[in-house]
Amino acid sequence: MTLLSLLAIPSSPFSRDVYVDENALQPGQVKRAWDWSDVRYADQISDRLQSFVRANDTHGRLAYLCAELQALGLDVHTQSYRYHLPHGEYIEGTNVYARVYTPRIDGREASVLAASWLSRLKLASTPADGLPVMSGESGRAANIRGIALTLALVRRVQMTSYWSKDLIVVLSDGFLDGMQAWASSYFSDSQASLSAEDLHIGGAQIWNGVALDFPGDSYSSLSLLHEGRDAQLPNLDTLNTVVKIIEGLQFQPRIGLHGSTHEQVERHTPNLDNLVAWGFPRRLLQSLESRASRHDAVRRFFAGWRALFAQWRLQLAGHPSGIHGVLLPYHVDALTLFAEPAAGPSGFYDLGGIVELTLRSFSNLHERLHHSQFFYLLLSPQMFVPLGMYLTVPLLLGAALTIAGLTLWNTLGARRDRFRRKLLQRLVPDADQCVVETPTYDDLSRKLASRPLQVRQIALRAHLELGRPVLDAILYVVYAHLIGLACLVIAVHLPRRSLDEQHRGYSRLLPLGLLPVVLSLAGASIARYRQLDLASLGACLHTFALLHAGMVISVLSTLNFGQATTMALLLTLALFPISPPWNGSAQIPTKSSWTSRLCYLIRCFGLVAVMPISILFLVDFAARCFPLALSMQSIAAKVPTVVDLAIQDYFVLRTSALHFVFIGYLPVVIEGLLACSDIAHFSRLSEQWWDEEGEFKPLHRMNQVRIEFMRDKLDEIRGWEAAMDDVLGRPKQTDPAPGSFLSGLTMLDVGCGGGILAESAARLGACVTGADASAENVKVATLHAEQDPGLHLRKDAQTFEEHSVSYVATPAEKLRDNQQQFDIVTAMEVIEHVKQPAEFLRCLADLVKPGGYLFMSTMSRTVLSYFLTIFMAERVLRVVSEGTHRHAQYINPNEMVDFFKNFGWIQEESAKPQGRALLPDGAPVAPMPLRLQYETRGTMFLPIVDKWVLAPQSVADEAATAKPITSFLPALLGGTQRCTEQCNYFFYVRKPI
Repeated sequence: MTLLSLLAIPSSPFSRDVYVDENALQPGQVKRAWDWSDVRYADQISDRLQSFVRANDTHGRLAYLCAELQALGLDVHTQSYRYHLPHGEYIEGTNVYARVYTPRIDGREASVLAASWLSRLKLASTPADGLPVMSGESGRAANIRGIALTLALVRRVQMTSYWSKDLIVVLSDGFLDGMQAWASSYFSDSQASLSAEDLHIGGAQIWNGVALDFPGDSYSSLSLLHEGRDAQLPNLDTLNTVVKIIEGLQFQPRIGLHGSTHEQVERHTPNLDNLVAWGFPRRLLQSLESRASRHDAVRRFFAGWRALFAQWRLQLAGHPSGIHGVLLPYHVDALTLFAEPAAGPSGFYDLGGIVELTLRSFSNLHERLHHSQFFYLLLSPQMFVPLGMYLTVPLLLGAALTIAGLTLWNTLGARRDRFRRKLLQRLVPDADQCVVETPTYDDLSRKLASRPLQVRQIALRAHLELGRPVLDAILYVVYAHLIGLACLVIAVHLPRRSLDEQHRGYSRLLPLGLLPVVLSLAGASIARYRQLDLASLGACLHTFALLHAGMVISVLSTLNFGQATTMALLLTLALFPISPPWNGSAQIPTKSSWTSRLCYLIRCFGLVAVMPISILFLVDFAARCFPLALSMQSIAAKVPTVVDLAIQDYFVLRTSALHFVFIGYLPVVIEGLLACSDIAHFSRLSEQWWDEEGEFKPLHRMNQVRIEFMRDKLDEIRGWEAAMDDVLGRPKQTDPAPGSFLSGLTMLDVGCGGGILAESAARLGACVTGADASAENVKVATLHAEQDPGLHLRKDAQTFEEHSVSYVATPAEKLRDNQQQFDIVTAMEVIEHVKQPAEFLRCLADLVKPGGYLFMSTMSRTVLSYFLTIFMAERVLRVVSEGTHRHAQYINPNEMVDFFKNFGWIQEESAKPQGRALLPDGAPVAPMPLRLQYETRGTMFLPIVDKWVLAPQSVADEAATAKPITSFLPALLGGTQRCTEQCNYFFYVRKPI
C-alpha cells in the first residue's frame, strides 16, 4: 500500500492547486514601471560584458561593474574569497555588492537581488548564435543577460521611491561559490574551508530574495528554481507570487520547473531508440506514445513524476538548483528565475517586468512569510503535494522497519526466557525456597552459589547473553559507524588519480566500494574467531539494523524527503529478506543447509548492491539504457563526476549529502551485511540441542536405545570373554558396576552435535572425546557440560579421566592424522550425510584400537525409509528441517557388513586357525561367534508410547538370516534385510586384535 501511494502522489487527492496565502503580497496589482528605456540600458551593458568575455578580462569586468553601480549613486564594495580544497586545490573569485537605501524606512529590513557571473546552463562549446561559454569552468555559459538585467533593475529602483525595504545587490563570481562566500560573511557563519574578506554592509534582516539566471537574449519559457541546500525550500507563496504575476501578463511566457522548459516537462517522452535497442518493437512504442499523448490525465501524471524525479534528485544530492539556495538556510525566502536560451518570443522586456513586479510584491510584506507551505513537492507551477500527503511514504516504510525490529527483539527475548527456564530446571531448589517465574541475575547467582566457580561463570554468562548479545551487537554497530567515518575521510582526502577529465569522478570509487565490503567481512570473521553465537549475534544485529534504519528514516523524512524515501526503499528491500533462522510458531531454529546458506550469501550480495558506490554504477547503467525522463538523462551525464561534485559541495556549500551517505545510510547497510554474514555461517542454534521437546526430540528419545544397544553388546562380549577365561584358566577381570559399564574405556563420539550421547557415556564412566566439524555445535556441547557438576570437562583431549568429556571442533580425519585411537568409536546418524562413506568408514576403522568397538546408527535405503524420514518427517510433519536427508546416501545393513568383511574385521568359523589360543587338549579355540564380531539390529519409533525400541532379533545370527521373510521383495523394498531393518538400524563391529 505504501508503494502504491507513492506511485499515486502526482494524482488527486494527494496533490492540489497552489494558492497565495499571504494577502499582503498582492501580486500583479500594480502597474509596472519597467519600460523600453530600461531594455536599451540592459542591452548596452550586455554588449560591454560580451567584450570582456571575449577578451577574458576578469579585472576589467569587475572594474566596469563597480563603475556602473557607482554611477547609479551606490556605495560599491568588492569581496575576494578563496575556498581551500584538499591537496592544494582552491576556488577563488571576487564578488561585487552594493546596497540601495530606501529613504522612507530605517534600514532594518531588506531584500536581495542577485546574479552570478556563471549560469547553471552548461554547453559543450560556443553555439552558432554566439552565446558566451567560459573556458575552464566545465563549459558553463556566462550569465551576461542576468547581470545586465540586475543593473537595469537597480537603475529603475533608484528612480522610484515607493519601496518599503532596502535592496541589496550581489553580483557574485563563479556559480554557487561566490554567493556562498557572500552569505557566510553577511550572516557571520564561519566556514573552515573559506577565507573571505569582511563585508562593509550589514545590520538588515533579509526577508526575500530573487536571483536571475538569463544566459541568452531571448527565451520561450521561464523556469522556477526553488530547491535549496539540503532540500530546504522557500515558502510556497514565494513561487506562487511569481506564477500569479506571469498569469496576469498580456503575453504569458510558459513556466517550467527545475531548469526544464515547459515543453520538456509537459511533452518529453522516453528515448525510443534506447527502448528499441533493448528489443521493444518500435511500432508498438510509437502507438503507445501517441495514445498516451491524447489523454491529458496520463500526460499530466507522467509530467508530475518527471518533476518529482528532478526534485528528488536534487534533494538526494543536497545540491541547490540556483544561487538562491545558499540563502535558504538563513531563513531567506528566495528563488531563481532561469530562462534557457531559445528563439523567442520573450526577451528583456518581459523578464524585467516580471522581476520588478515580484520585488514590489515582496516589498509589500509587513512580516516574514509564515503562512502557506514550507514543506511541499512541486508537480507543476500550478500543482503541489502538501507535507501531510507525501510524508506518509517514508514514515510508513520506517514504521515497518521499526515494527520488524521490535518483533525480532521480542523473539530474541522469548528465546532467552526459554533458556532461563531450562537452566532453572537443572538447579534443584532448596527446601525453604521457591522458584521464581522470572529470575533476576541475583536470584540465579544465589542458586548457583554452591556450584563450582567455572559452572557459575558459564551459567551466569549464558543467563545474561544468550538470546540477546547486546554488547557484541552494539560493538558491531559502532564498528559499522567507524567504517562509514573512514569512508568519509577517504572520500574527502583521497588523492585523485591521473585520469582524463571525463573520468575524474571514478577516481574514488574503487577504495570507497571495496573498503566497506572488506571491513564487513573482516568483522564477521572476528565473530567466528571469537566463537560467538552467530545466530543470536546475527539476529540481534539485524534487530539493531532495522531499528536504526527506522529511527533515521523517521527523523530524516521531515528534513529531506528525497534522502529519507530513497533510504527507506533501499533498506526495505535489503533488510527484510534477512529473516531470522526460526520458524514462526515456536521460534524453533532451522538447520542451515547449503541451500539456505546460498540464499543468505545471495542476500549479502544484495546488500552490497545497495551500497552507495554500487548504486552509482547501477543508476548510470539504467540512465544510459532506459532514460525515462529528462532527470534520468542528466543523472547519466553527471554520474562520472558525481563524487568530485559531492566533495566540492562538501567544502564549498557545506552540504550534508556525504554525512547522510557515510554516517546515516552506509552503517545501516554494513550492519545488515554483518548480520547476514553471521547467519550465513550459522550451523545450528545452541540451546535447542538440549530442548527435549524441540527439533532434536528424536535424538533424545533415540539416545536411550543407543545406550541400551551398546550395553547389551558389551555385556554379551564380556560374558563370552569370562567364559573363555574359565576354559583357558586365565584370571578373571573385574566386572564394572551396573551403572558404569563404560568405566576404564576411552570413547570417541564422531559428529557429537550438542553432546547428547557424549554426556551420557561420560556419566557411565567413559573418558569421552566429542568431535564435530561445527564449532557452533562444540560450543553448545561445552556450555552444557560446564553446567553439569557431575561431569568433568577436560581441557586436554589427550588426558585420561573417568566420568569426563572433552570436545574438539575438528573432522575425524584430523584425529586419524594425529594417530589417536580409542576403545570405542561411535558415529550416530552421521554416515548418511557423508558424500564418501567408504573413506569415512576407513577413517573410523583407523581410530579404533585393536580389540576395540565401533558403534554406528543409520538408515536403510528403502521405500519405507524414504516415506518416513523424508516425505513424512521433512515435508508433511516438518519435525525435521527439509533437506536434512538424502535418500541416495542411505546404506543398507548388508552393504555395511560386506565392507567390513572385505576389510578383514569379520572372520568366518572356517577361517584358518593360525594365531588362535589352544585348549588344554591342544585344539585351537573356536573364533568369536559372528554375533559378537558384528551385529545389525533394527530400531523403530512407536508413536503411541512416544518411544524408540530395539528389535529382538539380529541378522548376525545365522539361523535368523538364513531365509529373510522379505527375500521375495525387490532390493529397493528391502528384500535383502529383515523387516525390522527397513528404516533405522544399529551396526556394531569389533576390530580384531
